[in-house]
Parts: sequence; C-alpha cells; structure tokens
Amino acid sequence: FVLAKDTLRVMGRQAGRKTVEWAPDEAGGVRRQDITGAKQDELCLDDALARRLGRLARKVERLFGGPQDIEWAVAGDQIFLLQARPVTATRPAKSWEDRQVWTNLNTGEVFPDVATPMAWSMIQLFVGPLFRSIFRLFGADVAKGPTAGLVAGRIYFNVNTSLAALKPFSFALGRVPRIAQALGGGHLEEYQRALTDIPAEDLPDLGFRWPKYILSWPRILFVLIAHSPGRGAAFVARMKARGEHLVRLDFAAMSTPELARTFPKVLQENLGDWDLLYLFTRAGVLLVFQKAACDWLDDPDLSLAYRLFAGLGGIPEAEAGLALWRLAALAHAGQQTEAVLLSGASWPDTLAQLGQTERGREFLAAWDAFMAEHGHHCRGELELSNARWSERPDYILGLVRGYLRSMGQSNPLTNQQRLAQERQELTEQCRRRLKNPLQRAIFSWSLRRAQQLAVDREDWKDRVVRHIGVLRRMLLMLGERLEQQGKLARRDDIFFLEVSEIEPVGTGQAGFDFPQLIATRRAECEKNRSWAPPPVVVGRYDPTPQTAPLPDANAAVLTGIPVFPGTVTGRAKVILRTDDHQQVCPGEILVAPFTDPAWTPYFVLA
Repeated sequence: FVLAKDTLRVMGRQAGRKTVEWAPDEAGGVRRQDITGAKQDELCLDDALARRLGRLARKVERLFGGPQDIEWAVAGDQIFLLQARPVTATRPAKSWEDRQVWTNLNTGEVFPDVATPMAWSMIQLFVGPLFRSIFRLFGADVAKGPTAGLVAGRIYFNVNTSLAALKPFSFALGRVPRIAQALGGGHLEEYQRALTDIPAEDLPDLGFRWPKYILSWPRILFVLIAHSPGRGAAFVARMKARGEHLVRLDFAAMSTPELARTFPKVLQENLGDWDLLYLFTRAGVLLVFQKAACDWLDDPDLSLAYRLFAGLGGIPEAEAGLALWRLAALAHAGQQTEAVLLSGASWPDTLAQLGQTERGREFLAAWDAFMAEHGHHCRGELELSNARWSERPDYILGLVRGYLRSMGQSNPLTNQQRLAQERQELTEQCRRRLKNPLQRAIFSWSLRRAQQLAVDREDWKDRVVRHIGVLRRMLLMLGERLEQQGKLARRDDIFFLEVSEIEPVGTGQAGFDFPQLIATRRAECEKNRSWAPPPVVVGRYDPTPQTAPLPDANAAVLTGIPVFPGTVTGRAKVILRTDDHQQVCPGEILVAPFTDPAWTPYFVLA
C-alpha cells in the first residue's frame, strides 16, 4: 500500500488469486485495475475498506513525517499494519493552487454561466460579509481563507475553507437535519466525505482554538439574540424599503460623472450588509421538525415531511409562474386578444394591435403589472450582464402563447389549490397521529416555523435580485452614455470593467488603457465559455477534454434529483436552458440540469 501526497494507490494479493491494483477514480471512488490477468469480477477491495486504509495511512504519514510505503493485511473486518518505510521517490510538493478543492454546489444554480468581471467583483464585495457572521459562530475567521473563486470563469465555493471551519465540529455533522436539503444547501454527504478525503495540512488555519472559542460563547450568545426572528423580520423590512426607494431614484437626471460615482455607493448600501445569520439562527427549528417527523411520525426518509411544504404560497418564484398563467387566462377570455397574441407577430406589432381594443388595453395593463412585480427575473439572476424578463418581452410573449395553446388541458391555479388542500389535510392527519398533546404542539410549532423559513429564504433571494436589476439598469445607462461619448465600443463593454473601475472610467480619470483591458477580458470570457468544468474540481482545472465514462446502453433507469415524492409516467421534455424558447406541454416531465427562478414558467405545465 503506497500513499503519496497527491495520489492513493493500493496493491494487494488475495489468497489463491493474482495481484491486482486499485486507484482513485475521478468521482472519488476506487477503481480496480487488472495488472496481472485477474478476472474483472474479482473484487477484493471495496470503497469503504480503501477509505479506511487511506485514513490509517495518513495517520502513519503524519507520525513519521513523510509519505510511507506501507504493507498491510486484513482479517475479517480488522486491518493490520505490517510494515512502513519512507517513500524516497516522491513527487515535488504541490502548490497552494494544486491543493485546493472547489465545488459549484448551489453556485451552479444561481450562477450557471461564466461570470463577467463586473459580476465577479460585485460578488467579492459582499460574499465575505454575507458569510462572516456564520463562520464566527464556529470560531473561524473567513478572511483567512478564500470563500469563493473562479474555475474557468465560473464561481465556485472553496471546499477547503468550509471544511476548515467545520473540522472541529465534524463529530456533529451527522446530526444536521436532512430537511435542510429541502431548503437548498444540504449536501452533507459530500462534506462528510470530503472531511476524510482532504488532508488536514491542506486546510487553511482559520484561527480556531478551543480555549479561545469557549471564552467567546457569551459573545456568540449575544450575537444569536441580536439575530432573533423578530429582528430578522425588521431587517428584511428595511431591505424592502431600500429597494422601493432605489426603484424611485431618477438616474436619468444624473450627469455621467455623478452616475459613475453613485453606482459603487448604491451597490455597497444595498448589498453590503446582507447577513445570512438572520436565516441561520432560525434554522435550528429544522432539528425539532426532523425529530418530530422521523421519531414521532415514523418518517425516516422525510418523504412525508417534504409533502408538508407543497403549495405553500407566497414564494416569489412560484408566484411568477402562476401570475404568468393568469395573464394568459386573461387573454383567453377575450377572443380577439387571444387571436392577436397567437398571430405570431413580434412584441412591438402585438403591442400596437392590443392598444386598439379595450380588452387589449386591459391585457396590457396586466402585462405591465406582471413586469413590475416579476420582470427582474432571468436565467442566472446574479449575473449583471444577463437581460431581465422586462427587457425580453418577446420571450415572455412566447411563454404566454404556449400557455394559450394549453388552455383546457391543464389549470395550474387549480393544481396549486389542490396541492395546498392536500397539504392541509396531511397536516391534520399528522396531528391526529400524535396522541401526546405536547408532541402535537411541538410538531405544529416546528412545522409552521419551518414553512415560514422556506418562504423567507426565497423572499431574501428575490429581494437581492431586485436590487441587482436596478444596478444593471444603472450600468446600462452609464454604458450607453460612454458609448455615445466614444469611450466604449459598445454599451455592454461596461460589464467587462470591475466595480472599482467604474468611477475613474465614468469621470474621465482612468489612468489605464481600459479599452484594451475590456478587449482582453472579453476574449477571456469567450474562451471560458467553451469549457465545461465538472461540479467538483481538485487543484487547477485542466480544460483539456476528459475521458467520459461510457454510458450503460442496457440501463433501464436514469437517476436524477426529484423535486417531489411519488411516481408518475409520462413524456419527458429535456430543456437545458431557459432562454431557448422551448415549451413544456401539459403532463410532460421536465428534466433540467438545475433550476432557478427563471424555470418557474416551465413548472406551471410540467
């Protein structure tokens, strides 16, 4: 058995059989290699045993201060270490970059594409403050390790930093509620596995010390009290008021230098102090809810518990899809309006025709109301360069036309009411099953709080995206003016500057060749778009084509992530992007690589 710093190789001989070799595969499992003619179906070492060997080998390596050539034997379930000697032919020590592990879990949904320099510089400004208070609960200083970085131009979280914060509490990871997966960000198995897969020496020192941490408990208690649910509601109310004030600002009345100076201030004032701890402190109720579901309602896989979140209402993304259906239903009620919409004309021509009738003007008023409430959505909503729904009326018009063709085959509003009714009935059934009045009260309280947490989490995201929509409007206005002044070749060049560069460029005080810088950055983004990094990247990303595993032609089942328990049979519609004008027909099963609020119009009929 040989363990070097950067590779794991296991060689062994089973009684009566020839020598075989195992090595880690790209997915983190153990691949069997036949080196002396052994049959491929002779599995002498499984993943679990190989990982136990790996952990033991790392202990030996730390004990002797370097990579060791280790001989071992297994009897039953017990591993015996027989011999260890230094490995002399080792590879050079890996650089810091080669020892990092990156993942796009969660970021791959909200930021699926290559980030422009403007978007990445914006994220860097508030990602630290966003997570700082949560890291401090674990006695970790997030400033001592990178929280996020770029992999082929895409935003990835740094696993080493996250694990360094969790490492002292690894004994409690298994106690984290599985219901957290329903709220986005469970991924516990990946983190538990990474705790054993990433060597301790590759984790950054975030300043955690048990004595120091214990002495900080009074301060932590004070912080938790300061982030109570009541104060969290007040915080969200302030953020909402800021957003409403921001929408009313007249940026067109500002001069170009004033607009350039205002942008970074608006960004900092509206996104710089978002604090996830207001949500994190309320997540403790999930422990109580999981306890009630698993132990009291005999629901170990939480399939019943997830159904208690169906048809909640009040979730902005879901409301967007239903509002779009109501818009189509309004058009369907007027025969002439429906005919105009189904004519296939572009939005400007459709707009002109609708304005000629009273029914058409009623539809246009509803259209404007929809755009005012939901027009800030789009694919990859945190990317400032992405056009919003309000800027793409023809795309929304295409969705409305698809809904009109489906009238009579499906009614999402009725389906939503049915889901809500089924959820209420199931809730009452659960309450009746709990004969103990104390358990019944705890279950009802924890369910109510968990449901509200799910709604509030989505509302937070919606508020942030609304702010970003206004920031995009400011940048487009500034980019258009700079294009007219001949400083930018085109309006969207503004997205290839960074936040700190906006003021000097907009005020004419830039001391650098920003046209050349923009051209270089644009070319870099185009190059990155041609690459497709995997969800987890170890070390530096290698853009050369990787050998993909051959698909099993005899597979009868393809497994993905279901969004709701149950079984259904129907036609599958695979949609890879939300901006390619595909439609979902009633009863079709939607298959997607990920989902964000831009997918909600497809959920309506799926």
